[in-house]
Amino acid sequence: MDIRAFFGKKRKVEEKIDHEEPHCSKQVEAQNTIATPSSMATGSSTHVGNVSYGIPSDIAQIGKPIKQVVLDTYPKQHNRAFVSDWFKRYKWLQYSIEKDAAFCYPCQQFLPHGSKQTSYTSTGFRNWKNATDSKTGFPKHEKSISHIQAMSMWQEKLQRISTSSSVETMIHQKLLEKYRYYVKSIIEVIQFLIVNELALRGNYILEEGKEQGLFQNLFEYTCMKDPNLNEILTHIPQNATYRSPEIQNQIVQSMVQAVRSSIVKAINESDVKWFTLMEDGTRDKNNRENIALAIRYAKDGVVNESLLVVKTTENLDAATFTELTLNTLTENNIDPSCMLSQCYDGASVMSGKVSGVATRIENKLGRKIPYVHCYNHRLHLIVVRTISEMTFISLFFDQCIMLHEFFHHGKIAALYGGKRIGRLLEQRWSGHLAVTKIVYDNYSSILQTLKEIKNDRFNGDDVAKSIGIKKVMLDLEFRIAMVVAKKILSTLQPADAALQARCAGLKDAITIIKCVENEIIKLRSDQMYNQILEEAKSLTIDEFGESENRTQTSKRQVKNPNRMDDYLMYGPSCSSARQNIEKPFKSEYFETLDILIAELRRRFSDNDDLINSIASLDELDVDKMGPLKNLGLKIPSREEVSVVKAYLSRNADKMENTLQVLYRQREAFKDTYELFASVATIGCSTAVCESTFSSLTAINRPQRLSMGHERMAGMVFLAFEKKRTKSVDLNEVLRIFNNMANRRIQLF
Repeated sequence: MDIRAFFGKKRKVEEKIDHEEPHCSKQVEAQNTIATPSSMATGSSTHVGNVSYGIPSDIAQIGKPIKQVVLDTYPKQHNRAFVSDWFKRYKWLQYSIEKDAAFCYPCQQFLPHGSKQTSYTSTGFRNWKNATDSKTGFPKHEKSISHIQAMSMWQEKLQRISTSSSVETMIHQKLLEKYRYYVKSIIEVIQFLIVNELALRGNYILEEGKEQGLFQNLFEYTCMKDPNLNEILTHIPQNATYRSPEIQNQIVQSMVQAVRSSIVKAINESDVKWFTLMEDGTRDKNNRENIALAIRYAKDGVVNESLLVVKTTENLDAATFTELTLNTLTENNIDPSCMLSQCYDGASVMSGKVSGVATRIENKLGRKIPYVHCYNHRLHLIVVRTISEMTFISLFFDQCIMLHEFFHHGKIAALYGGKRIGRLLEQRWSGHLAVTKIVYDNYSSILQTLKEIKNDRFNGDDVAKSIGIKKVMLDLEFRIAMVVAKKILSTLQPADAALQARCAGLKDAITIIKCVENEIIKLRSDQMYNQILEEAKSLTIDEFGESENRTQTSKRQVKNPNRMDDYLMYGPSCSSARQNIEKPFKSEYFETLDILIAELRRRFSDNDDLINSIASLDELDVDKMGPLKNLGLKIPSREEVSVVKAYLSRNADKMENTLQVLYRQREAFKDTYELFASVATIGCSTAVCESTFSSLTAINRPQRLSMGHERMAGMVFLAFEKKRTKSVDLNEVLRIFNNMANRRIQLF
């Protein structure tokens, strides 16, 4: 569009607004007319409307502030002179030494059209005898309509000066509001799509020469439902519609800045200065490394875990990760020296004791910062090790994979009436429990479906597979493995759920893991084994269920010595054969529990000093808090601790969190609350980072692989922090967006 045509179109919009408010626009037009540079010249004639006035050079000119000249003596005319005390009563009054006359400042500056009181604007008032006369002097002029209008416009100008609002802003205020409403509507559409993890763009329609996607369609629908927005859209310049992919990226980044600012503000205003850094990485479908950095902090007596940023890097060495981590904290005005602990996975690049990221950060900051290996990763490794060591359980999950693939086919899925058998994911062992429960709860339905696959509707391959799967499922080994897996994984599941919660800290994790270990130890008994065996046998009453697994017992029955009752005996003895018949897979069951218990103790045995010190908080034993003091935490005095013990013992609500109780009394127990809040910030899991990757998977779909990393990372950040994204201040987002570049339509 030609620039003259553009401004001509813009002028038509402004004329339309002026037509709606004629009185205000005339006043503003008068002010613009008199406040020209040519009218500022000394002794020049100022034109207001059709009236010309010659203003003395020593009187405040148009656009300049009022000046009231106070002299010791004024020139006399007929023994009368100007009196300086008149300035106190008449704030609008001016005196000209050049003409020895009085003038009205607002009437000179803002005189409405058609005024004829030239004695106060051009010639000056010199009738000192009647100056205060109510009929001929200053009081009469002060009550005139023209003076009142001029005073009103003067006050309006003073108000604009005090609020720093220009004349241009006042002229275009309504137009600015329309433009802001238009851009805010675009922001709200993008906000809705991001929060719901939906794509903005779609396919480019070559015939129509435009792109169709959810953003375009939803915005058009919004315009159709909102008449005001639709009316504004007709006046928006075609080169400033602000719906291009580039503008979308800028709006996304504006929202990211606003949301991240609120997170950083919460971190810097937290109850204690300490925080825990959590970091984890994954590769997306574009083979890019995505690194999620999150912060754990205490705010208003509540522990929070917030995502800070999603970064990418080509180099995956410890030095690069360390530099990226510390630079990210510094760029977001977060003091790295306030890092109390760091939580990563067990990869050597992160946990290496010589040159891992944890060690490098300690060396950079020059103090001890404990590294906590993510407890969720530890549980995963424990389950993987247990499953891989025990063949009968490993075979069971292989058979579950076969069940999923077989029942996934259309004909068989239509015949099967039970709950759908999910797919096992190696990296998410918690899904193994869900699949095990489905197979266990739908055991009879699965067998019935397999039994019905015999007619002409199925081919020979399906029939053969169904016979083989049925034989496997009826086998006692399959049933025992299923019951054992369900029992063990169900015992571990509370720990997994607690560690994935964004409020769980190291103190709670220690207690949960200890409780899980105790429950696993309880499973290692003959009584529990007998219960599991009976449960496995009772799963089916099929005529082939038990008979196929029975073996002829030996005629000669050799009894084991009584002293060997608590031991498992191996070897080709008759007693062992008899034991395998009466108590099948007992040795495998006990061996599975032994491996599990040993792995729990081995993998959760580090940081013993810190763990014991944290555990001492329940007892409030000051003598055991040395490791916490070495981290830089302030230990409360013995006197304060004794009062805290007495207060907590009298607390009526025993189920209430100790941190919340101390938060209410933080003024009385300042040091104790700060100690508890600081310890609560010590994280034990990178679940918040892994949850980020779930949003990443939902956003970075195969159809969106052309999306750049900055756009994708911004959308992942906003989608994960959806609560903050929903409540973000749109005016702040609009201001950030406006400051990013010179906008073609004015917003501020």
